[in-house]
Amino acid sequence: MPAPFRSRYAGSPLAAGASRWTVACGRMRAAFGRLLNVLRLPGAVRDLKVIDSVTGQQLEIRVEPLFTRISVDGRDYYFGRISGRFDGTGYAGS
Repeated sequence: MPAPFRSRYAGSPLAAGASRWTVACGRMRAAFGRLLNVLRLPGAVRDLKVIDSVTGQQLEIRVEPLFTRISVDGRDYYFGRISGRFDGTGYAGS
């Protein structure tokens, strides 16, 4: 039986010079995030507006009492505020 392949990244930190504490904190945050995904809890977002300087694309996130709206170049995508489930699309137009 052949030996299993060795991982190319066997335990080395991704960031150069990262301490053991930094790596441990990152792993704990990732584990907590996976736990929240298993529990199907929605992620938290804040209102935001971004204009990509490379593509000129416009992205806007608005958090309302009943839904969260993500707008990409005027096309709106709605998600339930509490559940995080996709609720539909719309177009604001100019």
